[in-house]
Amino acid sequence: MHGGCEIMNLNEVGKYRDPSMLILLSLSEHDKHGYMIMEDMRNNFHIDFSPGTLYGAITRFEKEGLIEPVAIKCRGVSYQITPSGLELLSGHIESLRKFVTIGSERLDRIGKRKELNCARFDFLY
Repeated sequence: MHGGCEIMNLNEVGKYRDPSMLILLSLSEHDKHGYMIMEDMRNNFHIDFSPGTLYGAITRFEKEGLIEPVAIKCRGVSYQITPSGLELLSGHIESLRKFVTIGSERLDRIGKRKELNCARFDFLY
C-alpha cells in the first residue's frame, strides 16, 4: 500500500504483457525464430509467454504483413520485421515517448506540489 492505494505490479496488467510490440521490437534487432523471440522477451523484459500466445501473434502479424518468414532451419522458421512492422513499431515508440514525457512532467509537478504543501504546514509540527 502507498498512501492508502495499493501499488499495482504492471507485469500483471494485461495490456503491458501483450506480446505484439515486444515481438516487433525483438525482430527489429535481427531475424529470429520463435524460441529466440521468447528468450529475448524473457531476458530483457522478464516476461514469459506460452508458445501458443507467441505463435498466435506471429500468425496474425504474418497475415497483417508486419513480419515475414525468411528462413526455415532445423530450429524452425525465422522471421523478419517488414517496413510496415517497423513503421508500426516506430509509431508506438513515439507514442510511448510522449506518454513518458507528459507523465513525467505531471508527476514532477505533483511531487513539487506535495513539497510545497508540506513546507506550508511545517509550523504545525
